[in-house]
Amino acid sequence: MKSGGRNYTISLFLTPFLSYARLYPGVYARHIKNAKVADMDPTLNITLEEIIPLIHKAAQNCTPPLFNDQPQEKHNIHSKLGFGEGKISLENSGKTPWYTPTTAKTYKTTTQNYAHHAQTARK
Repeated sequence: MKSGGRNYTISLFLTPFLSYARLYPGVYARHIKNAKVADMDPTLNITLEEIIPLIHKAAQNCTPPLFNDQPQEKHNIHSKLGFGEGKISLENSGKTPWYTPTTAKTYKTTTQNYAHHAQTARK
């Protein structure tokens, strides 16, 4: 997978998926308008101790490691979590929209060429 696909997968797929699965699994059922990570995790402990380490681990397992290759992607991930491009803090919560998980249809449409790589990797 090329670096653009790697960035997309970590920033726009994995980050929202993990954060909503852990903090707000009923996002499409409850419809809280403009929900922020801090609304679901008021101390940010879950975000900082569970979600961010998983994202960083996935980024480290890329070849080359995502943050070594493109350190600015950390800011992009913070932005997708709704913290703007600054550090993850209560003060920064809501600076940007908290991205919702991509639907399977959208992901499939935008990452058509990645399915081939996944099938090759299974071999």
